[in-house]
Amino acid sequence: MVFLTTTATENLGGLTPMGSFVYAMPNRFDSRDVLNTTLYSSDDSIDHAIRMAKILARRMNTPVYLGCSMQFSGLVVEEQMQDLRELTKVIMDQWSLLVRA
Repeated sequence: MVFLTTTATENLGGLTPMGSFVYAMPNRFDSRDVLNTTLYSSDDSIDHAIRMAKILARRMNTPVYLGCSMQFSGLVVEEQMQDLRELTKVIMDQWSLLVRA
């Protein structure tokens, strides 16, 4: 289970937005395909949650629950993709440490 959040989330009347929650798993019949379902959707983060969950499920070859309340609005596409690459690298580095242990 992975949860992506920032300390810069907007405070809406004392409530912090939950973000989106996605489940993704590798397709055992097609290794290039990843199946996913949205368990909870927030317009600000759903695209990034789905994209990240699919990337992680494919690379880890295991089902992934991913929560994401990060907001990428205001960033250009190149900045968003760079952020996703960096997040993926950090998560996969930690995953490889767990797998080796």
